[in-house]
Amino acid sequence: MLTVSHAAGANEPAVRDITLGELLQWAAETAPDRIALIAGVPDKENRRQWTYAELYAQSLRTARALRARFEPGERVAIWAHNIPEWIMVEFGARHGRRHSGNRQSRPQVGRG
Repeated sequence: MLTVSHAAGANEPAVRDITLGELLQWAAETAPDRIALIAGVPDKENRRQWTYAELYAQSLRTARALRARFEPGERVAIWAHNIPEWIMVEFGARHGRRHSGNRQSRPQVGRG
């Protein structure tokens, strides 16, 4: 854990020791009906949206699908446009193994 910084910031609020997957779960539990994600498409009529509860449920579904297809430790690469499903795969991979990356660092799928 880092203890020294070259920049000083505010001490409040305290930094939370929580993963992004845990943060999504917390948001789904505390504000399930709030909008979490909106598809960024030009046509307003085609902008799909997900609440925190829906996004969390979809990420768990994605985690199950990844675990069913890939062995623990296998690397998973994502090649897609900037679409909402990308976020779901990122969170799904995080549920499978508490670490995920971006295009440079591909997530590994775990069973747990």
